[in-house]
Amino acid sequence: MPFRPQALTAMIALVLTLVTEGRAQPVSADTCEEALGGTNVTVLLVADIGTFTGTAEGFYYSQALQNTTTLDPGLTSCAIRTFGTIFGQPVALIATGIGEVKAAICTSEVLQCGDYINDIIFSGTAGFTPQVGGAVDPSDCTMPNTMGAPAKIGDLCITPFAVNWNCREGSFKEACAAFPNQCGAPGYDLGPDEAGLYGQCLFTTFNQADLTLSDELISAAQAPPAANELGVAYATPASYLTSYQSTYWTMQSNASGTNFTASPTLTTTMPNVFDYTVCAETDSQYFWTSLPWDYLGRSYIAMTINEALNMTSDASSVLGVSAEEGVGFLAALYKYAGMTNGRAIPHTMIRSASDYTYLPVDYDVRFLGENIILGGQQD
Repeated sequence: MPFRPQALTAMIALVLTLVTEGRAQPVSADTCEEALGGTNVTVLLVADIGTFTGTAEGFYYSQALQNTTTLDPGLTSCAIRTFGTIFGQPVALIATGIGEVKAAICTSEVLQCGDYINDIIFSGTAGFTPQVGGAVDPSDCTMPNTMGAPAKIGDLCITPFAVNWNCREGSFKEACAAFPNQCGAPGYDLGPDEAGLYGQCLFTTFNQADLTLSDELISAAQAPPAANELGVAYATPASYLTSYQSTYWTMQSNASGTNFTASPTLTTTMPNVFDYTVCAETDSQYFWTSLPWDYLGRSYIAMTINEALNMTSDASSVLGVSAEEGVGFLAALYKYAGMTNGRAIPHTMIRSASDYTYLPVDYDVRFLGENIILGGQQD
């Protein structure tokens, strides 16, 4: 059966309606304190409990969490609900489960105690565009992108914005019109700004508190260990990751004639932090690997950032972040904020690069007019 994004959007909307019945359901103070571990709680949401990777996305949070209590799995629609304290502050560490539907269901449940929540941060891994603007841009296929800052494994995107990558209508012929030239944008007729067809696909609503929270996290992530409040050092990347990254950028450097391996964003020992003016989540449960699909994702991200911040970004100036849960998480937050006894809760998302969205690209000797044919290097 072909995947229909409007069906998934309708499913999420139905789930939110069934969970909330149009209002944030009243839960007694004692119950909320028992469910969250206190009042004025910071909620840390993650998705994967380790089923896929073997390492839970909340693993390092859980190592810092003290005085912990875990709810009986039979009392929650979330994968895991644990609460305790981190540096004396009440924190709820909650795994939603993988995917936007599970993220929406779990977040809606948590928001039944919204009055007890100080802020919410959703974090996890994602596939990143290897460099800002991608390796090439369909607006100029005659030259590689030698200006966009490379991203390395472990880099961060911090943003309160997301877009549903699946929200488009188009034919196979349109999508593959440029084949085999990877410097061609997949065609489509209607995109994520068509809310009348898909429901909400662009998640761009924000309050200043959301940007303030994002900015605080950006500053903390950029502070060297000696300067941050806790003196916590970043983990040393595993050797196989540094080897993979070195090989990737050596291949890309050789193909483009640009020595990316000497780029400051690759040689720094600190994670690079891309903010909400450069990146946003583009969510799907179809994980793509190609320049055209990445270009499409970046064009949607530019659309999202422009709508949110009144900017004039395009695919050549943003970084793609391929994830799953953001649109479900934000759909639940937006729904709650609009309820009679709901409110806007400060929130943002943190994604860390776990992989790249395409292989290094090689410039073939064949030409089609002005366009260079590109292909992924396989070894």
